[in-house]
Amino acid sequence: MYEFCNDMSARNRRWEIRQAPGGAAGEVRLGDGTVVPPELVEIAARRGVADAASYFEPTLRAAMPDPSSLPRMDEASSRFARAVRDGEKVAIFGDYDVDGATSVALLTRFLRQAGIRDSMFHIPQRLTEGYGPNIPAITGLRERGAGLLVIADSGTTAFEAISHAVSIGFDVIVLDHHEPKDDGALPSAIVVNPKCGEDVSGLTYLCSAGLVMLFLVAVNRQLRQEGFFAARGIGEPRLLDMMGLVALGTVADMVPLEGLNRAYVKNGLRALPQIVGIQALMDAADNQECSARSCGFVLGPCINAGGRISDTMQGARLLISDDVGEAKEIAGHLFDLNRERQQMQKDMVADCLNRVSGEGSGDLVIVVYDQEWHPGVVGLGASKVKDFFDRSAVVIGRDGKGSGRSVEGFNIGKAFIKAQEAGLLKKGGGHAAAGGLTVAPDRIAGFRAFINGEAKDFRRPPTKVDMAVPVGLLPRHVVEAFDLMAPFGMGNPRPRIALTGGVLADVRVLKGAHVKARLLGAGGEADLILFNGVGTALGGALQGAEGRFADVLGEIGLNSYGGVTKIQIKPEDAMIGAPASALAEAAH
Repeated sequence: MYEFCNDMSARNRRWEIRQAPGGAAGEVRLGDGTVVPPELVEIAARRGVADAASYFEPTLRAAMPDPSSLPRMDEASSRFARAVRDGEKVAIFGDYDVDGATSVALLTRFLRQAGIRDSMFHIPQRLTEGYGPNIPAITGLRERGAGLLVIADSGTTAFEAISHAVSIGFDVIVLDHHEPKDDGALPSAIVVNPKCGEDVSGLTYLCSAGLVMLFLVAVNRQLRQEGFFAARGIGEPRLLDMMGLVALGTVADMVPLEGLNRAYVKNGLRALPQIVGIQALMDAADNQECSARSCGFVLGPCINAGGRISDTMQGARLLISDDVGEAKEIAGHLFDLNRERQQMQKDMVADCLNRVSGEGSGDLVIVVYDQEWHPGVVGLGASKVKDFFDRSAVVIGRDGKGSGRSVEGFNIGKAFIKAQEAGLLKKGGGHAAAGGLTVAPDRIAGFRAFINGEAKDFRRPPTKVDMAVPVGLLPRHVVEAFDLMAPFGMGNPRPRIALTGGVLADVRVLKGAHVKARLLGAGGEADLILFNGVGTALGGALQGAEGRFADVLGEIGLNSYGGVTKIQIKPEDAMIGAPASALAEAAH
């Protein structure tokens, strides 16, 4: 076992180097002639990648399974295909996040291209309807003549609303990826959800947009086999042209970028501009970059802004529209809304951070509440609180509507479901990393105690290290090749490299917020920059460690300044060791 300079890190973590595969890793040559260095092939193998060629050059043909491998998929696709064949009105009920909006857009675009132009959709208004299917909205869709109700990105635990839908004459399909109840009970609908107990497809990592695409592949196949398109004299829906929607939903919903998801994103990013609304949003944001980062930090937040602080339907309308003028108008409005949301978030997060010390600062799960906080930004606030304090966090705002974000290893969605079953929440659910809830103010103290009780036996898993390399011995061409492992995101972060055997020197604070230093080793040196590190546990540890041995874990890149290019690490964590004053002094 590799020995670092300390047993416990500055962030109170143990580190574990991923086990190297047997045998020497060889290089991989891509279709365009690019050579992937063996160091990257080894990192991928350490992460469990069995087929390096497919990992570095994923294709939909190789990655996509038979949709029929998911339980009830054939039943669901047959019912949807019948609606298309008979010209039946279809109602789509979505969610107000990016995954929900892209799922609605995928289904609507397919129907339109298959000749069904009078389908309808509904996304609940966050402030007045709350999360998930509700009886008044479903009743309204039925009154408008819909006979089939498709619920996308919610519905797995919507027992009352779906029972009502069935009672008024709807057939109901649920396409969802959220956690079911512990007892496995499902509503009276055709539920396609890879997280349900009978599912052995191995596709639990899909978001709803990815699941919807598989569903549409199944529907398209059935209609083709029936001769539907030939009989109507129309072409099949252009599913590949819609892949940008799947990439956007997958990245924005922060599901693992592995397996089919990786192929969705790698191939879907280049299709982003084919969706008129996405191109309009790229123009509004003055960002033409078709990357996972752009989806996660530019496009996704703008689409979410409508759902957070305004009309939840705007994001889906943008992604459905093929009218350039209309798309431009909606995109501009969403971009402005996102700037407004950013300021609201900034103010709320500052308030949250100031108050945590007085509201359960020692809790395993931080829970904070203020009636003045806008429900549309509590999820973003929870994410910031989690990151700053390195603990799971729940932020609750107006009318008891809240959101939670979890540290690795604690399933906050299941904890919310249990809290609802215990009578502490009006609503609650989600998945491992994130969840939403509605709670009465007088139940918040009980909920805080409950969720901390759920977390009392929780133990953080060790931090996984892709590779440990002595400071100065990581070849520059390897660092330059790291982008070949993209797209990066959940489940496929940028390589996490530990630079070992170094000594911290020239530690200083920049602009009162950032910690900068040099890491000196026998084989060379690397620059270190921790943005916004002042006031954090890691930043404090680095500031107090000048002249000490340090093993630093983080993302490695190249930084050019004054015509000189150096290897730079953005630290995620550090092991701080014994003083090495003689070596540190010799460096000056």
